[in-house]
Amino acid sequence: MRFLKMATATLLATSLYASSTSSDCVCFKLEGEMGAELKALIEKYHGELANVKSGSSSEESKGFTLFTVTEKQAMTKAELKDIGQNLFTTRCTVCHGDQGQKRAYGKSRALNTLTLEDMTNSIRGYKGGTYDRGMGFLMSPFANISEEEVQGVYEYLQTLQ
Repeated sequence: MRFLKMATATLLATSLYASSTSSDCVCFKLEGEMGAELKALIEKYHGELANVKSGSSSEESKGFTLFTVTEKQAMTKAELKDIGQNLFTTRCTVCHGDQGQKRAYGKSRALNTLTLEDMTNSIRGYKGGTYDRGMGFLMSPFANISEEEVQGVYEYLQTLQ
């Protein structure tokens, strides 16, 4: 049984990798507990790249789980800005100021002076524990956001200038 799970997981991972670079739709039909486990893994590790949709309840009641992985549509600048505004006002303003002008605890750079690349690299570093300007342990819980959300915060800050 363990071999079957490993083989199935390898097949799924290969198919998902291939579909993440195209607009293809990948569909799987899996039974029972193994299907639920693999679906959870796909949702966990492929969530930023794709939308995972479950099949109808009649299929699920027969012990089957049907789901598709489709390419996530790119957001408009307005949508990104709205997401960024929400994130910034709920998570960032306390330390970085209403317009991103503050150097949090005198250690960070003012967010409103950063390029998108600087902001993205900083968040990646905080997530991975490889970036610290002296207070990284305070920032790391807030760095659990996607690069798309980082772009949203950047887009929002651009509207404040």
